[in-house]
Amino acid sequence: MKKFSLFSLLLVFAFAFMIPTVYAHDIETDPDRIITFPLNEKDEIYSGSKIQVNDSYGEYKLYYQYVEMTDEVYEQYMAIHEEHLKFEEENRPADDAEPDVIEDYNKKFEEYEKSKQALLPAYVEDDWVESTDSTVKLDTTDIKEVKHYNLWVKITDENDENAVYDDQVITYDPNAASEDDVPSPETSDNIILIGVGAILIAGIMFVSYRKVNS
Repeated sequence: MKKFSLFSLLLVFAFAFMIPTVYAHDIETDPDRIITFPLNEKDEIYSGSKIQVNDSYGEYKLYYQYVEMTDEVYEQYMAIHEEHLKFEEENRPADDAEPDVIEDYNKKFEEYEKSKQALLPAYVEDDWVESTDSTVKLDTTDIKEVKHYNLWVKITDENDENAVYDDQVITYDPNAASEDDVPSPETSDNIILIGVGAILIAGIMFVSYRKVNS
């Protein structure tokens, strides 16, 4: 019986190591605000956007990776995020607020931050991609549906030490990207009308020119 129990335990451990698992992270992210993500998420964050690093860090190497999030986790994250924004809007203390009011606000703020962070997938140590020009780019070649990611960025010094991490939630929608490239019916009609008008004006000017010089 003991031998069977030991074998079963080893088998459980074996399966546990065989299943790739990404755990929600508890990593401190950019406490000194050194890393800045681009503001225009839709156009830049997955199409070759440049990450800004404060000069105070000095010479650095930059690495990144996109860790996919499930729809369920993303929806949970966004629900807390929206609640967090509403809390900030309605409860941000004035500059001259009492210390206990500011303390209560900061405490609640941190609770929201920790709740969101607990949902986000951690980086995978073997999946870092080095960027030689501080840009990050998502390979969207085979993405046919909406996907959510936690974009991780890591900077280190020239010896790959003193790492600083930061992350940002992004969404990629292949349909939104393609729709932007297709003119709307109204735009197409306007282009046609402008083209026809230009042809008519050119014809009138040509006829008038011939009459003046005939």
